[in-house]
Amino acid sequence: MLDAADTIEYHLRKIYKQRLVDTTHREVRQMMNTVEAIARVRGLDRPESTSGRTELQRGKRADHHELPEQIQQLYVDNAAIMRKMRECHLHLRMINPENSTCPDSDRYPWAKEIIALDTLYRENWNKYDHYIKGTSPMAVQLVVDSRTLQRNAARICNLLLGKYAKNPDDALADRIREAYSRIASPTVNLRNKMNDAGLI
Repeated sequence: MLDAADTIEYHLRKIYKQRLVDTTHREVRQMMNTVEAIARVRGLDRPESTSGRTELQRGKRADHHELPEQIQQLYVDNAAIMRKMRECHLHLRMINPENSTCPDSDRYPWAKEIIALDTLYRENWNKYDHYIKGTSPMAVQLVVDSRTLQRNAARICNLLLGKYAKNPDDALADRIREAYSRIASPTVNLRNKMNDAGLI
C-alpha cells in the first residue's frame, strides 16, 4: 500500500512529465519556424541543381586556388553540409501523424541538426568570404568572431529592451547597457530605442 509521500511523489512526477511534454512541443514549434525560414533561404525543398551555374555563381572565389588549403576546404565542406541539410530536411518532411506516434519527438533531432548545420554553413562562408590573402587563416576567425559577438549583443539589447519597456528595472537596465557597450557600431534604430528608454 502506498503511503502519502509515495502518492504525492507519483502525482508530482505526472505533473512534471506533462510540463516537460508541453515545453518540448513549444520548443519544437519554435524550432520548426526556424527550420522553415532556413529551408526557404537555402531552397532545401527544391532539387539540388548546379547545372548552368559557374563556380563563381556558386560562391567560389576567383582566387580560390591561391588560398591556403584550410580556407579552400571551407568551400568543399559547405557543399557537404548543404547535402546533409537537404537529407535532414527530407527526413523531416516525411514525418506526419500517420507514420509517427509523436511527430514532435521525431522532428526534434532533425530540426536541431538542420539549425546546427545552418550555423556552421554560415560561419564557413563568413570565414571563406572574409579571408585576406597573405594573412593567417586564424585572423579571419577573429574578425568573424568579433562580428558574431556584436550581432549577439545587439540581439540581447533588443530582447531586453522589450522586457524593460514592460517592467523597468535597474538590474535589467545595467544588463542592457553592458550588452550595448559591446557593440562597436550600433544601428540608428537601436540607438533610438536606447535613447527612448532613457538608457543613453
